[in-house]
Amino acid sequence: MSSKQVSLSSAICHSLGILALSVASVALCGEGAGSTMVAGYQFVSFDAPGATGQFTIPHHINNGGVITGGYFDSNFIEHGFIRAKDATYTSFDAPLGVNGTDPEGINDRGDIVGLYFDGNGALHGFLRDRSGIITSIDAPFAGTQGTVAFAINPQGIITGWYLDTNGNDQVFLRSPDGSFTAVFPPDAAFGALSQSINNQGVIDGVTQDSSSVFHGFVRQIDGSIITFDAPGAGTGSEQGTLPALILQGNTHQGLNQRGDITGETVDSDNTVHGFLRKADGDFVLFDVPGAGTTNYNGTAPGSINSSGTICGTYLDNNGLFHGFVRQRDGSIVPFDAPGASQTVPIVLNDSGEIAGFWFDTSGNVHGFLMVPHGGQD
Repeated sequence: MSSKQVSLSSAICHSLGILALSVASVALCGEGAGSTMVAGYQFVSFDAPGATGQFTIPHHINNGGVITGGYFDSNFIEHGFIRAKDATYTSFDAPLGVNGTDPEGINDRGDIVGLYFDGNGALHGFLRDRSGIITSIDAPFAGTQGTVAFAINPQGIITGWYLDTNGNDQVFLRSPDGSFTAVFPPDAAFGALSQSINNQGVIDGVTQDSSSVFHGFVRQIDGSIITFDAPGAGTGSEQGTLPALILQGNTHQGLNQRGDITGETVDSDNTVHGFLRKADGDFVLFDVPGAGTTNYNGTAPGSINSSGTICGTYLDNNGLFHGFVRQRDGSIVPFDAPGASQTVPIVLNDSGEIAGFWFDTSGNVHGFLMVPHGGQD
C-alpha cells in the first residue's frame, strides 16, 4: 500500500524497523525450569514441544490464562500450539496449511483465529473452535493474495484484513453466521489494518493515506468510524499514529472493553512515543525511561486490559527491544527477561498476566508468561 504497491503491513514493519522474522511464531522443547521474579511478576519461560530449539512465540493470552502461538519444526514449517493454564500443550495445523499454520487470537471460550499458507503459498484465515474444528476463512472481497483473521471476541465476531486486487490491505468483519462486512475507513488510500476487537464488537486499526501518513481509527458497533491522530504525530511519509501495530506478525490487543486504545505515534523526528486514547477521546502521551530517540526507536505499547494496564516494548538507541508495564496510575516499570538479549511482551489479559517472547544470547527465541505477584494492582 504505497506507490510501490507495498502492503500497509509491510510498510509499518519497514518504517518502524521491526525485527525480521516471518508472519508467524515458533518453538522449542519443554517448560522452563522453575520461575523467577521480574518487575514484581512471577516470570516463567517456556518452549512449545515438537520444535527444533529455535523459536517459541506466543501470540495471545485469554482471560483464562490460555496462550496460543506457533512454533517451527526442523523443516522451518510453522505449527500452532495451545498452552493451557496447567502448562499442558496441544499442537494443531489447519488441514490445508501445508506451508504453515499461524494462530493469532484466542477468545475466552477458547476459539482461535489465525492464518495458514496452502500448498501454493496462498494465504488464508482460519477459525479453530473450542472443540477443535477448523474452518477456512476467505474474505469474498479478496483478490488472490489472501486473508488474515487476527482477533475474535466471545460472541464469535472476527476482525482481520485481506489483500484486494490492487495489493492493498483492507479490513473485514466476519459474523458468527459466516457473513462478511467490508470496512473502509476514510483517508485510507493505501489501505487499512485491524487486529483488535472488544466484547461489544468495536474494532480499532490503522490507515495509510495518499501521502503514506498513518492514522488511527475506531469503528463503533453501529458502523460509524472515527479517525484520529495523537498529539505531536508527524505528518511526513511513514509517520503518524498507529494503534497497537503488528510486531513480528503477532497479535496485539490495543483496545479494551471500555473503548480505551493504546498504540504509538511517530513524530516529525521519527521518534516513537506511546499513547493512551481514552474512550472519551482524551490523549495521554508517555515514554519509557531509556527508550531511544532516533531512527524509529522509542516506546511501542502493544496491549491494554480492562483495568487500563498497558504492556509493550521500547527500543533503545541501539534498536534493541526491552519490555515495560505501565500501571493504571501512570507509573512505568521497564524489564528484561533473565539472560535475554531482547525482550518482547505481546499481550496482557484482564488478570494482568503478560505473554511474550525473549531472545537468548544464541539467538534462540523462547516464550514467557508473567503473572502479577499477589494479583494485579
